[in-house]
Amino acid sequence: MRISLLVITIVSILMTTSCGDNSDDNKPHTTNTVSNSINATTEFDAGLSYYNANPPNYVQAAEYFQKAAEQDNMEAQLYLAALYESGLGVNQSWQKAIYWFKKAAMRGSLPAQYQLGLIYEKGQGVEKSRSQALHWLSLAAEQGEPDAQHQLGWLYMEESDSNQASQLSAIKWFKMAAEQGHASAQNMLGWLYENGASGQPELNEALKWYQASADQDNAYALNNLGWFYWQGKAGKIDKEKALNYFIRAAELGDSDAQLNLGLIYYQGDDVPTSIEQAQKWFMLSAEQGNPYAQYNLGWLMLKGEIKNASPHAIRYYFQLACDNSLQQACLALQSDSQPLFIGTPEESVIHTPSVSH
Repeated sequence: MRISLLVITIVSILMTTSCGDNSDDNKPHTTNTVSNSINATTEFDAGLSYYNANPPNYVQAAEYFQKAAEQDNMEAQLYLAALYESGLGVNQSWQKAIYWFKKAAMRGSLPAQYQLGLIYEKGQGVEKSRSQALHWLSLAAEQGEPDAQHQLGWLYMEESDSNQASQLSAIKWFKMAAEQGHASAQNMLGWLYENGASGQPELNEALKWYQASADQDNAYALNNLGWFYWQGKAGKIDKEKALNYFIRAAELGDSDAQLNLGLIYYQGDDVPTSIEQAQKWFMLSAEQGNPYAQYNLGWLMLKGEIKNASPHAIRYYFQLACDNSLQQACLALQSDSQPLFIGTPEESVIHTPSVSH
């Protein structure tokens, strides 16, 4: 289909030329431009066939993408930039990746504009630049690119505590991405509505967007829905439904949901008490760096709830939690007094908000 369209384009250009200025200077220039476009497309298609082969041949793909990119083929420039970014088929080079991303971005490639925004936001191969990140992300976001809209929302969120206008901008961009089905943006929008970012909590809106995100198996949203129903924010407490959401989120790897399940099973809150299940979920959460789970594992070992735990293991988990800035763990390491379990029956489930960047 691409070849057919090119043929139509060629005929149209040649017909237009014959009806206009017939000078010798114009004919070769137009013909060469069309010829270069055909060559570039052919080179790109060849590169794409190597790129999509099973197994891929990234070296050959890079060679063809390079030829097409040098003839201003936007797609080839984008693919070549991605190869230099990842180091597949070529020596990894941020300088070359940025060069080709910019070439493609200047020609209107939304993925290239988005990638440049990320590069400048994170300072990968360049000095971090919020203004450059905003520039490139805005170009893509304003043309409807949902990933760029989501990322732009996060950029504005970073200064939203001190700037009401930035908070409103964050809501605007998250909502635009959410309305296109972006699961992370939907979860973040739910969190913002739950926490009153628009002026006051809007729990119905929060539930709506959490549910939309959870329907796409977003683990963060599933945990947040679990908390919603556990606390009765949806209208009434429904711990059975909450538990199902926590389990789904935990099985998808959300460390907050794993922590919550550990607490639920330890306390026997609407489920049979199970130290084995509590240990399992605390361990999974702790392995992902959750300091509350790390602390609680150390506490269970200290109390003898986990059998045959060595003093070294107890100290190890308290130290991990302390290194992750949990002050209570640092105090437990320094004090001879008995540390307290984080998550007493009175507190029930500790909810740490699940948001994704």
